[in-house]
Amino acid sequence: MKTKLFILTVVFFGVLSAGNLFAQNAENHKHNKECLMDDLSDDQKTKIEEIKLNSEKKITVLKADIKIKEAELKKLEVSDNPSEKEIHKKIDEIAVLKADVHKENASKRIAVRNELTPEQRVKYDMSKSKHMYSKDGAHLHHKNADCEHKGVHPDCKNK
Repeated sequence: MKTKLFILTVVFFGVLSAGNLFAQNAENHKHNKECLMDDLSDDQKTKIEEIKLNSEKKITVLKADIKIKEAELKKLEVSDNPSEKEIHKKIDEIAVLKADVHKENASKRIAVRNELTPEQRVKYDMSKSKHMYSKDGAHLHHKNADCEHKGVHPDCKNK
């Protein structure tokens, strides 16, 4: 009886935690929809959206390639006679693809920055310390709710 109660409690808190994560994700998505800087010109908005779209296309392909390589790695690892040399080679291939994702994110931020005026660049550069990033460089959320740059950040989405 105590075991069942313990298991139910663990499951309940697991579901509760998952719900909180989904709520935070929805809040971040809402922020991204509202993430437009008031002083961007229509031309800047168009160019920045194009930069972001092209970058996301590249990153999507890279991430799909990473998943394929990771599946291949698992296959190598669980084989009857795993080859350490082949496993290390596959790990290196995955590392190169992950580095390419980081490079593409950096290129996107540089390209967006190049579309900004000097005043907008100052706001953009200052905003870096006010953001949190995931391990692939994607924009997660503002540390400071009163962030003055809203919209300049290249990972903000207007979808």
